[in-house]
Amino acid sequence: MKFQIAKRKQSSIKMALQGPSGSGKTYSSLHIAYGLTGDWKKIVVIDTQHSASSCYAHLGEYWVASLEPPFEPEKFIDAILYCERKGFQAIILDSYSDEWEYLLDFHASLGGNSYAAWGKVIPRHNQLVEIILNSPAHIILNVRSKQDVIIVDKQQERVAEKVGLKGIQKDGYEYDLPLAFTLDMSHLASVNKDVSGRFESNQLHQLGVNTGKLLLNWIQSAEPLTSRDIELRVNESKSIAELLQLYYGYPKLTGMLKEQFERRKKMLQQPNTSSPNHQFSQNGKHTS
Repeated sequence: MKFQIAKRKQSSIKMALQGPSGSGKTYSSLHIAYGLTGDWKKIVVIDTQHSASSCYAHLGEYWVASLEPPFEPEKFIDAILYCERKGFQAIILDSYSDEWEYLLDFHASLGGNSYAAWGKVIPRHNQLVEIILNSPAHIILNVRSKQDVIIVDKQQERVAEKVGLKGIQKDGYEYDLPLAFTLDMSHLASVNKDVSGRFESNQLHQLGVNTGKLLLNWIQSAEPLTSRDIELRVNESKSIAELLQLYYGYPKLTGMLKEQFERRKKMLQQPNTSSPNHQFSQNGKHTS
């Protein structure tokens, strides 16, 4: 057992925006991503909504990568890894809910013992979560919420108002993330979770470019990552995909760690001899 003083290390932002249709999730996430990167061309939307995110093309020259159904978690993983390789600094998943809806349908199709069937579902979802959390890019997850209509009093008049209910994702998904917000139909956000301490939990917030800049300043106030930090993460990698993500995501820190990467790769391949025989290289490419 080793004791040391706690130190916050620099890492990319992982956050979720939850809300009903029309609450401004895509619009807000694009502005936050721009605040984080300062460059529209470094932003990509992994779009499951028939390229609906292109509606905001007037904001800047960001990229859209359209996914087609079925929305297996493996498709999201491949898309994230590809976008990282292309050098995108901010990735928006729009919508993260489609992955969970696919898994719910997959679970229903298995039949038999429902509880046992989850053993074929949750590991697939968890692999996507690990890829998201380990990504060197900033990742913003847009989560749809179910809608209801309530009657409220406004200026001495009773009007119908749409409200968001439970998010369409795995129960407690926000616990995996450092930041999560819920947007209402006025495009204002309440805080579900905030480890940065930058957002008052009892207030509504307008999320935008300044939100991204605020989070970027919070990141940069932490200690920079070192090769030793990456080495520790190499030893904790659970898959070849995570290992490749680390290797190519932090090129300035991984140059001297090729032997550690190769050693961990062999360990990960032992249980499954059919795993791809990836070779690490110094030119940003790998061979199978």
